[in-house]
Amino acid sequence: MKRTILASLMLITVGARAGSLVVDPLPAEVRAGDPVTVTGRVVGVGPLDLVFLLDRSGSIDTQEAQAQRDYALALADGLAHDTGSVMSAIVTHAGSAGVVLPLSGSGQAVHAAIQTLAPSGGTSCVSCGLRLANDVFADSTRDGQATLGRLALLFTDDAPGNELPVDYVPAYTALHKTGVTLLGIALPGIPTADRNALANATNVVASSGFADVYDLGDGPGALYQSILALVGFPTVDYSLHLSTGTVFGSVAVAADGSFALPTVAVAEGGTFWSLQATNRLGATISRGATVYATPVPLPPGALLMLAPLAALARPARQPNAARY
Repeated sequence: MKRTILASLMLITVGARAGSLVVDPLPAEVRAGDPVTVTGRVVGVGPLDLVFLLDRSGSIDTQEAQAQRDYALALADGLAHDTGSVMSAIVTHAGSAGVVLPLSGSGQAVHAAIQTLAPSGGTSCVSCGLRLANDVFADSTRDGQATLGRLALLFTDDAPGNELPVDYVPAYTALHKTGVTLLGIALPGIPTADRNALANATNVVASSGFADVYDLGDGPGALYQSILALVGFPTVDYSLHLSTGTVFGSVAVAADGSFALPTVAVAEGGTFWSLQATNRLGATISRGATVYATPVPLPPGALLMLAPLAALARPARQPNAARY
């Protein structure tokens, strides 16, 4: 008898709030033995607290300020705000430091806070911004989560060595001790010697896979990909449950977040897939997909056509037993 496979999806929530695995709609009806390919996409990244440390010192001219805003906006808009996985704060540093926006999961709020920034003048106190960033991280409602990424992006056209070591060294090391990855973004006007000093300072606390310093003039693409390497989900692991056993495998996630599992023939009794993705920090997202086999309704008149055959197969009637 022909059988139809009815498809269903099941969402599994695991661990801290992160991105999600989205499975594309499966065929509403397929016959047992027909090929089925499970496809989908990874949306968002694992939990991330991100602090933008933007330079507003007097050495930043109008053109550099606009370039800094454009870079920061492109980076912020590309991350998964409004999903609960990424929260960003905006901290500025010049002669002093200030919090323009505490950690927020609103992409609109982050965009607006960056868009309105302009140079304020004065000297550059990098250590002031770093100390304030440490306070922002400490105030995070997610502080202490093992799978939480913590990243500070220091935009500057100055070198930390231009301050007294007694000021900037404790500020750098304090971030390092709390598990924050600190990265430098060198503005176009930074002298080569200052850029090298910035690289040496941030190298102490940079995680593997990150450059020491990213040049603002190169655009945010490389930095964005490095962030994805830290909190993104590069592969999807799956287990395929069949009547003959379970098959395990893994597929890569494309740059646009899409993935496709190997095509399989649907089993007579149905097939079940378990999907899971884990990032470098241990954040996990999971989802399942199931196809069930159900009988296909017989066409009209089929029972009348089968009736003569059923009569032939019926055993001969036996006489009634004697009754006493």
